[in-house]
Amino acid sequence: MKSRIIIIIIIIAIVIIIVIVIIIIIIIIIIIIIIIIIIIALRKRERSADTERRERGGELESLHTDTDRGDGHTKYLLEGEGVGSVFVIDGNTGNIHVTKSLDREEKDEYRLTATAMDHQTGRALEPSSQFIIRVQDINDNPPVFPDAPYLAMVPEMANIGTSIIQVTARDADDPTYGRSAQLVYSITQGQDFFSVDPQTGVLRTAVPDMDRETRDEYVVELQARDMGGHQGGLSGTTTITVRLSDVNDNPPHFRRSSWSFSVSELAAPGVEVGRLTASDPDLGENAILEFTILDTEEGGIFNISGREQEAIVTLNKLLDYETRNSYTFSVEVTNPLLDPRFLRKGPFKDQATVRVSVLNADEPPRFSQTRYHLDVSENCPPICSVGRVSAVDPDTGQSSNIRFSIDPQSDPAALFRISSESGFISTVMELDREQEQWHNVTVIATQRDNPELVSRIVVAIETLDQNDNAPELDRLYSTSVCDSSPPGQVIQVLRALDRDQGGQDVPIHFSFPTESSMALNLSLRESGGETASLVLQSPLQTLPGSHPPLLVPVVLRDGASGLTHTSTVTVTVCRCLQGGMHTEERGLGGGWEKHTVCLPLNSPSPSLIFSLVTFLAMLACVTTLLVMCALSLSLRHQKRDPRSPFEEDDVRENIISYDDEGGGEADTAAFDITALQSLQRVPPRSIWYTQPNPARSRTYSWSRPPRPGLIPLQRPGSAPMYGPLCLGLHTLPVLRDHPAGGALERGLLLAQLTSGFNGGYSFPGIQNQRPFQSLLSPGGGLAGYGSESLLQKVPDRREWGGTVDLQEKQDLAKVRSY
Repeated sequence: MKSRIIIIIIIIAIVIIIVIVIIIIIIIIIIIIIIIIIIIALRKRERSADTERRERGGELESLHTDTDRGDGHTKYLLEGEGVGSVFVIDGNTGNIHVTKSLDREEKDEYRLTATAMDHQTGRALEPSSQFIIRVQDINDNPPVFPDAPYLAMVPEMANIGTSIIQVTARDADDPTYGRSAQLVYSITQGQDFFSVDPQTGVLRTAVPDMDRETRDEYVVELQARDMGGHQGGLSGTTTITVRLSDVNDNPPHFRRSSWSFSVSELAAPGVEVGRLTASDPDLGENAILEFTILDTEEGGIFNISGREQEAIVTLNKLLDYETRNSYTFSVEVTNPLLDPRFLRKGPFKDQATVRVSVLNADEPPRFSQTRYHLDVSENCPPICSVGRVSAVDPDTGQSSNIRFSIDPQSDPAALFRISSESGFISTVMELDREQEQWHNVTVIATQRDNPELVSRIVVAIETLDQNDNAPELDRLYSTSVCDSSPPGQVIQVLRALDRDQGGQDVPIHFSFPTESSMALNLSLRESGGETASLVLQSPLQTLPGSHPPLLVPVVLRDGASGLTHTSTVTVTVCRCLQGGMHTEERGLGGGWEKHTVCLPLNSPSPSLIFSLVTFLAMLACVTTLLVMCALSLSLRHQKRDPRSPFEEDDVRENIISYDDEGGGEADTAAFDITALQSLQRVPPRSIWYTQPNPARSRTYSWSRPPRPGLIPLQRPGSAPMYGPLCLGLHTLPVLRDHPAGGALERGLLLAQLTSGFNGGYSFPGIQNQRPFQSLLSPGGGLAGYGSESLLQKVPDRREWGGTVDLQEKQDLAKVRSY
């Protein structure tokens, strides 16, 4: 039995030993695997740094071709980015070397081309090979905060975990290789009040009771570390300034619990009594304070207004030391804007006690009333009592040292006087209510012992009415009536006026005087009140010629007092039957507001007469303008008449040159004497001639008188006369060969020949011709003109100033025989 137990124990021990051995072996294997992994990682890391941390001259890679037998006939050539500056190759061995340190953040790869060539021939032994050298990253750049430094705001008393700001760092290392760009954030300063999310960089509050009034600004230093925060990683830091914004978490408080002020009893309303100060550590609208007087009575006497954190107490009413010499009241200060989160701290208000002492002063007299209203009857004889005013000295309560007077400016007519001792007011003369009903008199009260202390009060004195005025017509009445008006017609409605108070309520009686004869034609019809109608009682007789208006006396009697007054109504009798007159009512409203006027029958109104005169004047002006325009057009038409042979055209356009000489006196075949005897009347125009060249025959022409500014000595020597058609005596052959004795006969014959050109005949070969009117009368002679008159118009001078020769005189004398 024992042996079995021993065997079982041995077996169990062996099993335990085996299990332990197996566990130890597994642990050893795990450790070996871990070591192998670490070694592989370290080798890979060392291998990744084969270019970025390669020192200058270090071997990077080796190129080799199968054709290279090591005999020196193969040459290696390297081309591409950075060759010569970054990379060099050993032409014999093909080893590539780095000449300087590489930076992946500056350039992360290079593309190169390698060629194996024959050293002697320079030919490529095989095609060129392209390869890429990638710069593997190492953790050589620390994290950087691009927006540093930071400024953030957070409300005071914010809850734990309130987000403040998020910061982000940048790592220039490759984020896809290793953990070089894996950042972790942490707080190195200010961790007692703030916390940061390691992955996102969000800064949050770590405590709930940060009070701005205690500390309003915090500086937090934040760190970002790469390699996931493990040992050996690089780090960068920044600062965040956190400022606390204000909330209304503090109630206001008075600087003192009680305040004392004093003010004189003579102080006027609005005077400042004193100032109270309160404090509230909050800012802005959270520190706005409102002040209130809690006592109702004192609130009517004093006023309080807030300005920032100060309260100003002012006076609302006058104070009286003798009535009350001190006032005590409570003042409360509150915040109008409350934050419900902090109401647990208690009421946001405070109270203080204010005591105001009234200082005694020498006051001016005080009247017993604030306003006096007295009255006196009109027509009261002088020294008529009106009433009394009274005043006392408020300091002593006595009136013995008070003196009264009336301000002269309030009573310029000196109608009243006052007793300086007693204050009784009386009239100096009789008053008339109808002139002035109210008198406002200013009474002055002065202390005898101190004349500078003066009080004033207005006394309103009313003048009471007495029935002392008789009724009168309200205006001067003037009316008209036709002599054809039938009896019973109302001529005018009259209205009476009684200036006494209530006088319009008393009946007024209208009548004619007993001695007046108007009652024969007119009558007065009373209405029972203040009006009456003037009525025609019998027809009016029209007196021949003009006669003055009727003056109708009317007696008005007061029905209560019996006072009477006589007024006059003017009535004009219009001659409507024979004089062509009529009457017309004027005025607005009805009754006494209207009156009648006498006007001519169908008399046009002044405005119509003015309009008619204006129309006639305008018509005359228009007619005058039309006549002037017609005359102007007629004159222009005469000047532009194309049939006028003497129109003042340019002389140069009308010169006719004719070189054929005349036949002299022996030439009698050019005209018939009977033609000359049928000459028409010659208009009153001048005949003149020129002799520009003595060697040539004379040239004669007909023309209108020369221009006024052109004297005979200024006439051009070789020009024919004015006009579009001027013919010389030698122009036509019929005149040139005429046997007449002189130039005058030929000129007359020329006029006779041209008398037939009125129908539009024109000479062939002559330009700018116009119809030529006859110059001679059809009677065959110079009709209307004697030979003497005609000869007077012949110039007695030649163009050159010579005397007319004998032959010319003989030619002119022959005209008398016609």
